[in-house]
Parts: sequence; C-alpha cells; structure tokens
Amino acid sequence: MKKQGIYQTDLGIGNGWIHFGSKNGEAFSQLSFIDIGDMNNDCIKTELDGNQIIITVMLNDMPSSIQIDTETEKGVFDVFSIGFHKELELQLISDIPAFDNHHIVVPEKNIHELQAHQDYISEQVENKLQFTLSDSEVLAYAKKHGIDVENHHDIKSCLAIMDKLCYTIQQDGVNYTHDKQHCGTIAQMEYAFQHDHHTNCRGLALILAGILRAYGYRASAVECRPLSGDVHVVCEVYLEDLKKWVMMDPTNDLVYYQNTTPLSLIELREAMINHAELSLNENANRNGKELDIMSLLAFMSNKMFYFVKAIDSCEDKTITNDNAICLTSKELMNEECEWKITTNNIAAYYQKLF
Repeated sequence: MKKQGIYQTDLGIGNGWIHFGSKNGEAFSQLSFIDIGDMNNDCIKTELDGNQIIITVMLNDMPSSIQIDTETEKGVFDVFSIGFHKELELQLISDIPAFDNHHIVVPEKNIHELQAHQDYISEQVENKLQFTLSDSEVLAYAKKHGIDVENHHDIKSCLAIMDKLCYTIQQDGVNYTHDKQHCGTIAQMEYAFQHDHHTNCRGLALILAGILRAYGYRASAVECRPLSGDVHVVCEVYLEDLKKWVMMDPTNDLVYYQNTTPLSLIELREAMINHAELSLNENANRNGKELDIMSLLAFMSNKMFYFVKAIDSCEDKTITNDNAICLTSKELMNEECEWKITTNNIAAYYQKLF
C-alpha cells in the first residue's frame, strides 16, 4: 500500500484533504477542510491494516472515523454519536503529505468565486414578503423560558434577545439528525429542550427569527448556501431605527460590523470580497467559547452564493420550495432554481421600502 500522501474527498460537511504518513516513527495523519480554510488538524489516531487506513479525528468534540482503502480509493466517514455516514470517493493528489501546524486561512479561491458572481441589481418591486408579528403565545413561551428583555426596537434589544436564546439553547455541532418537520417557534424550542437544550444551526435560526417576530421585528431564518457542500442557517432582522437589515448568527451569538455599522448578509458578502476590516459584537461566543473572526470568515467564505428565506414568515409555514425566495447572482440563477422565486434583485429580496 501507499505509505504516505494526500487524498482529496467530499466529506459531506465540506471538501477535505487527508494527509497521511508517519511522524516520529508512528503512523500519523492530519485533516484539512479546504473550503473553509481550517487547515492541518491533527488526527488523534492513525492505524494501518493492509490496504486500509483507519483514522480517528475529533469534530466539534465528537469522535469521528475515516476509513480509506488505498487500492480502490474509496472510503467511509462516520460520526457515530449522531449516526452520520458518508461513502467516500477519494483522489490521491500528492505522494507527499503536507504536515504543518494547525492554521486558519480565508481561501482565496472562495473570494475569487464570490468576485466572479456579482451580477446583482436593485430595482423597486411591489411587496411580496409577509411577516406575522407580535404572536402573543410565542412571546409568552419565550419569556417563560427566560428570553425576556426590555424591548426598545433597536440593535441592542435584538442582541439581548439573541444572548438569552444562546444561553438557553445551544448549537450541538455537526447535527444532521435535527427534525426539519417541526414547524413553528414553540415546536422548535420543545425539540431542543427534549435534546438537552441543544439543536442545530437551522433550529437556532428558526427560533431566533420566530422570537424576534414575536417581539415585533420583521425577521427570517436564512439559508446561506455554497456552490456545493453544507448549508449554514442564520437570521436577518429589519431594524427600523437603522433603516436596514442586519444578519444575526445564533450559532455563534454574533453580528458582523464594518466600522460601527451592523451588516446584512449581502453587505457581509461585499465586505469579504473587498477584504474589509470587520469586527464582532462584544458578547459573540460559541457555547461559551471565545471566537476567532478569521475562522468565522473562512467558514462563511463559501456559504454566500445563494440566500434562501421564506416569502411568508409565520408560525405555520417554513422555508419550502413554494414558500421560498432565493437571492443569487444572475450568473447562478439557472444553476439551482428550485425555489418559487429566484432573483438577483436585492430590493426584491430585502423589500427595503415599507
């Protein structure tokens, strides 16, 4: 069998390089997530058995296994605690492993792809988006569970709501077991409470959007989609005092700022293309852990090609094909048009004028 090299494969949570070889006379491997620039993560165990390489790696504190057959260049990826299983097709791209210290980069390939897809317009249209606000049952349920703030209808109030939500319910890593069928904020919260106060990014975004609407804000959960790979779900809220939309990510209890201005998703996309200096809100954290803005930007750099949210944001509907609007560049509009409305018109997507 090959004793060293680099395999490239789609792990289902992103494209990866698997470096394998030896270090200090022992079998050794590292895993790089090349789409999000999370490079050279040491694997905790590497075993060789004939043509088989068996690698154990920790992902979000969950033991995971990668098994490679070097003869067939096929393999499997398993995250046992959540029942995730992926059959792998592997390609040997180098006979020499590139072992290095762990580091984070924003992949320039992703920035170049964003630059290549910038054909957006902004033309006023008749309102299509609908928001059901001030649901008293949702508001009472949220307050009952500690998400109770003095609401001044501003960014500080929204941040306080998100802070309390993130204290009450947390993101649980690579969770593909979350039930997307739970419709409504209360049902999403009950699901999280049944799972030790944890849910995935989708659940958190749906809950935050629903609670914000209950407090009287226009808010939607938004799917941030890559050209290929895993989706990340966040929330956007319209702030009357700022006259703009702002992205809030409850997975990381964060808002991005350029200077002192909180950014929408399309503004974050533009800022990343321009390599602008960005900052986070003071309380930003992931499950109580400090955040590194470089790793966050690296993660988001391949999630900014399609933005999908509900046309009608209310408690008995969710983001589905017939209730979804997608904002993407004109060049990509014919690539993945599964939604009821696909547009490159920023004004149509955000409905800036009320």
